[in-house]
Amino acid sequence: MTIDLQRITAIDVHTHAQVPRTGPPDPITTEILDAASKHFRTDVPRPNADEVAEYYRSRNMAAVIFCVDNEANTGEVPVSNDGCSTSRTPTTTCSFRSSASIPIAASAR
Repeated sequence: MTIDLQRITAIDVHTHAQVPRTGPPDPITTEILDAASKHFRTDVPRPNADEVAEYYRSRNMAAVIFCVDNEANTGEVPVSNDGCSTSRTPTTTCSFRSSASIPIAASAR
């Protein structure tokens, strides 16, 4: 699938999938996001790649989705490249490193 540049209104070049599609998030991820919610006095979004893709797709936007990889600094286990890829929804995907995947959430409409 290609991106129809005539239909999209913007491209967000840096978004994150905070949690995996299936199974529980890493406990350190939960701890970090809970602390952020407390600090900012709001619920910090915890989207998976499908939810990020749908958010942008519903707005006729494209998005580059990265996993959050803090493992070396915090011990937090990142969402895998496969978990970050939006293969369940129409996308264009390019992987360039073992630690990063760049799925582009393209509008299917």
